[in-house]
Amino acid sequence: MHLYPKEYERVKEFVRERRAKLEEYLKRHFIPKLKEALKRANIQAEITYRPKHLFGIWQKTIRKGISLEDVHDILGVTVIVNTVEECYLVLGIIQNTFTPVPGKFDDYISLPKPNLYQSLHTAVIGPKGRVVEVQIRTWEMHERAEKGIAAHWAYKESVNLKDNSIYGWLKELVESLKGSKDAQEVLENIKLELFSEEVFVFTPKGDLLVLPKGATPVDFAYHIHTDIGNHCAGAKVNGRIVPLDYRLQNGDQVEIITNPNKKPNPEWLKFVVTSKAKSKIKAYLKELERERQIQEGRAFRELSKKAEHRQAGAFGKDKKAGGY
Repeated sequence: MHLYPKEYERVKEFVRERRAKLEEYLKRHFIPKLKEALKRANIQAEITYRPKHLFGIWQKTIRKGISLEDVHDILGVTVIVNTVEECYLVLGIIQNTFTPVPGKFDDYISLPKPNLYQSLHTAVIGPKGRVVEVQIRTWEMHERAEKGIAAHWAYKESVNLKDNSIYGWLKELVESLKGSKDAQEVLENIKLELFSEEVFVFTPKGDLLVLPKGATPVDFAYHIHTDIGNHCAGAKVNGRIVPLDYRLQNGDQVEIITNPNKKPNPEWLKFVVTSKAKSKIKAYLKELERERQIQEGRAFRELSKKAEHRQAGAFGKDKKAGGY
């Protein structure tokens, strides 16, 4: 509202003109038909719709390079069920009941976002030819989406922290904060990871990793382990050597070449994008600088001692010669 007043008013007016009609359309046409289809399949589900934030609508037009008229989730429909299996059953029912929009499907259940958000996203053409975007998730996923990842502990009475992926994500977050005096920079890095688009890549063993879009082999190396990042000497992508500033693409298989003598390069900070890679590189360089200063201090102390000895020797000679 304050930073972009013209854009704010434009989006606000756009939503005001369309929201009431969309709400009526969902209540009278789309949701009743969906409820009937789920009832026939004997699936218990809660169907809701929620308004999209004005800033989110504007950001979507910029991120995807589309006009406001192409944003179809001003009011998005959410279907909440009890199990993951039912999520996929509901997806099949929706796509059989309505016509799916090609290219408008994302499976964030099998491939969660870096912040552990999970849902199935699809877009279909409902009655009267309107495009409707639908999210399908379990109650646990809904809690996490609405209240954040901390809701995971509120939802489950006991969590095995060692095996929990959310714990792993939070642990990496805490590690990136350690030793950093510039809290604003850390915050910006984390925001970049949370709200950027993702890229899906594979390890040589076929394990899937999700990284922020624009990530490089160095980001990949630090994601695997700090030591691998610190000793990264090169990288192969799909079997071919690539520069360390190569931007990873969906489906790339990445292999990191390490060398125990290799150390982090300050130049890496110019192209890495993950907060973990940035914080680990800076921490190593900071420690390197500290060691350099210690060595210089020791060398200076040794020189000072030698100077003192020379001065003391000269004083002794002068004293013997009767100069004092």
